[in-house]
Amino acid sequence: MRREPSEDDAEVLLAMLSRTDDEALKSLLLEDLHWTTRNLEDDLRGQLLTRAAVLNLPLFAREGLDPSKLPSRAGIKRRPVDMLLITVKLPELRAVQLAFGIDFGEDPTLVDRQIRFWERDVEARYKAEPVRVAITMASFDANYRMAAFCASILTTYSPRYVVLVGMAAGVEGRVRLGDVVVADSVIDFGHGVLTPTGFMSRALSYSLDPNVARGLSFFDPHEHGWIGVVRELLAPFAEMEVVGSMSLPSGRVDLNPSFVRGTILSGDVLVEDGSLPAMREKYGDRVTALEMEGAGFAYTFDSNAIPWMVFRGIADFGGEGRTKEWQFVSAVAAAAALRVLVEKSFIFEYPESGF
Repeated sequence: MRREPSEDDAEVLLAMLSRTDDEALKSLLLEDLHWTTRNLEDDLRGQLLTRAAVLNLPLFAREGLDPSKLPSRAGIKRRPVDMLLITVKLPELRAVQLAFGIDFGEDPTLVDRQIRFWERDVEARYKAEPVRVAITMASFDANYRMAAFCASILTTYSPRYVVLVGMAAGVEGRVRLGDVVVADSVIDFGHGVLTPTGFMSRALSYSLDPNVARGLSFFDPHEHGWIGVVRELLAPFAEMEVVGSMSLPSGRVDLNPSFVRGTILSGDVLVEDGSLPAMREKYGDRVTALEMEGAGFAYTFDSNAIPWMVFRGIADFGGEGRTKEWQFVSAVAAAAALRVLVEKSFIFEYPESGF
């Protein structure tokens, strides 16, 4: 008696797809996966095939398949957006909502597996049609959880660009509280080997898409009134005594942030021992900030050939006794810089010159 292929068989093939770099083997596994899932229920088959697409979109395209047309989990078709903005914590989400004109009490545009998404159209200088932006929150830190989250939401959305927006610890002396760092590269400093003599780093580095990096080199948010935008966004909160996740620094703050490009370190550790300057010496003088999600974020979207950026506001210096009072302010500064980028700068193609 011949056994019909099952969901478990498909899961084995997916696991094998995720563990090989052999292109020929991947093509064979993908062909086998299509045969294995042919008699499964439509929703389940769509979910499994979409997961395969997320694992390797370039290979999927070469096989003549369009993953954007596959049903995702719960039968939801992948929604095309120009830009997908990802935050981690509530102060970051509130900052991005504020910068993109979304009321904190507004119902999400879409809820999928308890992941909430808010969408907005933004008028952009170099795009005839409005830029469609979707905003979400991962809720949990750590690179491995961010990678899983990003893979998951690619079964819901099909973005042209993705941006990780929020806060980070900065290297004191190189940046100030409230400054915004945009990553030229992200270094996963937690990757390495434990040896008898201690931890031997095998840090992994993720670099921006060259076209994105080139475009950012022409962008200075100060030329577009960025500081005024930040102050205007924060003004309503200055008179609030209790604002929860939207807390502001105590005392008078003359916010005058800088916009800095540099290397961001990423690892699954919260640094509170003042070791950031030493880490800069170890990993290079362009190291400017440290956080806990950028490597997982960059890895997932690099793997799927989707251009990414990381915008981080400096909320502390990773020292003993650090506070949270700059978290919302720094995240607003980062979100406002991104809003200016979307509206005024390179991110969408210039009109044709006619030559």
